[in-house]
Amino acid sequence: MSIKELLELVSKHGLVRSRDLTLLGVTRVTLTRAVRQGHLERIGRGLYGLPTRSLSAHTSLMEVALRVPRGGPASLS
Repeated sequence: MSIKELLELVSKHGLVRSRDLTLLGVTRVTLTRAVRQGHLERIGRGLYGLPTRSLSAHTSLMEVALRVPRGGPASLS
């Protein structure tokens, strides 16, 4: 998968996990290149997003859901 295709995928989903990208055929080399070239931002371990993404409560909840798939926040205030 090319960097262009990777960016289209990330823009569609907002945040993505590296393990999901691997299953879709994205190599670690492509992911690393996209980060080094500034196209993607490493949010946390194994979690990536576009540097231009908007930050909101919903984005934060999505980040939590991706980091802890079987967990979740108790409430949103």
